Amino acid sequence: MTLFLNRALNDPKSFYCMVNSHLLGFDACREIETRLSNMADNKVKDFGLAFIYASEAKDSRIRAYLDRQLVRNAVPSDLKTLAAYVAKITTIPSQISRSAADVDQTR
Repeated sequence: MTLFLNRALNDPKSFYCMVNSHLLGFDACREIETRLSNMADNKVKDFGLAFIYASEAKDSRIRAYLDRQLVRNAVPSDLKTLAAYVAKITTIPSQISRSAADVDQTR
């Protein structure tokens, strides 16, 4: 977890994603919470980091933390606004030049 966070929080030209994060144990979640809560310690302020978790995992620690601290849900007034918001959060910025797929083309 430390290596993943070190890379993700110090590389502004990459996008890191953790899948099935609802399965993370207590210690891993606590490390994520600590690192993200202490963002002032990071030299790089702009980074790409996503946590994907099952929507059914309502009692997941990482989900509770992200919902409480980081995730900002849009309150769309109409379908056009919602579509624009979804496009914004699912588009990888052009300045991101690498991904895990660059290392393993089968992913």
